Amino acid sequence: MASEGHALIPASYPARLSVIFCCFPTPLHGISLAQGDLTAVMAPPRASAFLAVGIIAAASALATNMVVASGGNCSDPAEYPPNPITRKSDPCPDFCAGKCAFSPTPPAEMTLIRMTPRGVHGIANKDTGDDAGDLFFTLISAIKASQCTGADPPPWAGCFLNGDDIFIKSRVAVDGRWGIYQECNPASLPLPPEQENPGSFACCGSLNCTGGATGPIPPAPPPHNSSTYCFCDRTNHTVGRTSVTDQFREMSKFGPKWLIGTAELVGGNWYSTPAEGECKGDAVPGQGGCTWKVQEILTVINQTCVTSNVYGAVEQHCPAAFEACPSPHYNRSSPCYSEMFFESLLGNVTYGCTGMSRQELLVPWTRSFNGGCPNVTLA
Repeated sequence: MASEGHALIPASYPARLSVIFCCFPTPLHGISLAQGDLTAVMAPPRASAFLAVGIIAAASALATNMVVASGGNCSDPAEYPPNPITRKSDPCPDFCAGKCAFSPTPPAEMTLIRMTPRGVHGIANKDTGDDAGDLFFTLISAIKASQCTGADPPPWAGCFLNGDDIFIKSRVAVDGRWGIYQECNPASLPLPPEQENPGSFACCGSLNCTGGATGPIPPAPPPHNSSTYCFCDRTNHTVGRTSVTDQFREMSKFGPKWLIGTAELVGGNWYSTPAEGECKGDAVPGQGGCTWKVQEILTVINQTCVTSNVYGAVEQHCPAAFEACPSPHYNRSSPCYSEMFFESLLGNVTYGCTGMSRQELLVPWTRSFNGGCPNVTLA
């Protein structure tokens, strides 16, 4: 399902690229980003260009746009074949030199969604998702009762979110020169009173970079390349993108089945927008080294309303699973609820659960952002 609110922006922005990979050891060349959740179409050249410089110059401009949109693909295994031993490619030199991007697309506007604390409104040094991607994050947040109680909770669980949060849907312009998704989390916990200060969140490319329960984020390593990371200045100037399915498929041999099953069911994309890539003032993505810009905040709604709609659909799908929990059966803060949530979602013959379809989940999600939840005012 494509994210709503996509629009056209000029396709003549110069390219910028920075790349880093986080969270799981996926080979760079193996990332697949064609999930159908981004709609991007090149804008046609202006008629005045044809009148001013003639057919030859216009054809040259079109060719240039095509190169920006599709050329220099660092995900192409033909250009960057994997090492036969490590099965990983090494396009880092070309990444850092700006010669390629991961599955590049034309510049576009898209809608991005973020579940966020009430005092954190921007997306600089933050992670977001398209509709399906943030639906996935909302679903896996049901496991917090069991995942967020230990000394070193997993970064993907979003344990710094306290349940009294908001969803912000924004219209964001991007340059289409995609990098690798970075993990962006609070630099330390608890968040400072002024939650939106420049140092409150940070992006990095390793599962061990998370602050909070494990302390401050360690210093970044000196510039270098490896088979899975590209540490260079361009890293902090690119919009990162990853397919949720690919991100968690790498866990299939050792990860929890509920997590992998939910990723494969829902899909979607996650995005990271480092602060150094934000376009300021009148700048547009692709100019002056910037790669993204929030054009408009579209919707602000309470997280409790969205989860009530989505979790309610899961609960109604297979009541027998939740009734196996001690009373109260629908206590969303209990470990039993977390377990039965995914039995209902993915199916369990013991309780007569057949599993839900992607569409059954997207219906209450989409309704929440289209009048099903009242808009709230940003504090």
